[in-house]
Amino acid sequence: MKAMILAAGEGTRLKPLTYQLPKPLVPILNKPVMAHVLSWLSKNDIQEIVINTHYMADQIESYFKDGAKFNVKIQYSREEKLLGTAGGVKKVESLFQETFLVIGADDLSDVNLKQLIKSHKLTRAVASIGLKEVEKTEHYGIVVTDPTGKILQFQEKPQTDKTASRTANTGIYVFEPEIFNFIPENEVFDFGRQVFPLLLKKNAPFYGFPVEGYWCDIGSLEEYKNSHWSILSGECKIDLDAPQISPRIWISEGAKIHPEAVLRPPCYVGKGTVVEKGAVLDQYVVAGENARIGAKSHLNRTILWDETVIPPEKILENSVIAE
Repeated sequence: MKAMILAAGEGTRLKPLTYQLPKPLVPILNKPVMAHVLSWLSKNDIQEIVINTHYMADQIESYFKDGAKFNVKIQYSREEKLLGTAGGVKKVESLFQETFLVIGADDLSDVNLKQLIKSHKLTRAVASIGLKEVEKTEHYGIVVTDPTGKILQFQEKPQTDKTASRTANTGIYVFEPEIFNFIPENEVFDFGRQVFPLLLKKNAPFYGFPVEGYWCDIGSLEEYKNSHWSILSGECKIDLDAPQISPRIWISEGAKIHPEAVLRPPCYVGKGTVVEKGAVLDQYVVAGENARIGAKSHLNRTILWDETVIPPEKILENSVIAE
């Protein structure tokens, strides 16, 4: 089975992190978010991947290359101008002749995709979407379904006082090739704003199914931070490339922790990073590779990217320190 990853966007809501780095390369626990996406797909036996690119496309393509490093095969579709979520998929219609998956490059998840695909096929849907209950509906497409999962109503990012439910579209889609009948060629077209309302208007077999497991759209700075806290707490189950030296404390190879530094769980320290005397990593701290945390500094709920330097006796809380 093939999947398409939507990676062309400019990551506007993640600025300033995305001024010099495309969103698919923004690190989550010292690994690009899209690397986590590829690992998730591979674990669900999906190895043939199509990725659309536009914003800083060269960086994305040179990092992921043909996908061999990630146990997948990657083809790229570069967009000279952004075509929208659906328009970008339409551009590579010829590559999808069977049931296929579409997800975002910033969907951090451990959801069982095989179960979603099974539900999709049992209902003989043209389109199926994974669903999750959320609190803040204004950031998501909101749906109402009947008991079989057939979608009766779809609202794209409604205001809180106008929402029809709290059941959100995760952006995890399963499609049949017939979906291309609902997307015009060479037009900017969006799934949430145009395709899904059209499916409802035409009374096409359009379904939504609750998905179990963790899911987060890394679309804002707050969600970016929260995704790290979810991994450190164990809510999101992904592989960490570091040994766990004690409960919820991961220290990577080559990291140097002074005997008088204090590390309180959960926290993660990357390769080659130095934590100096008296420094305190006070819960929910992620340090990138080759960083330096100065003596007597105090960090709490803070993410450091690679090679950042925190001078001695500094206090950081609820912060992201980029390159």
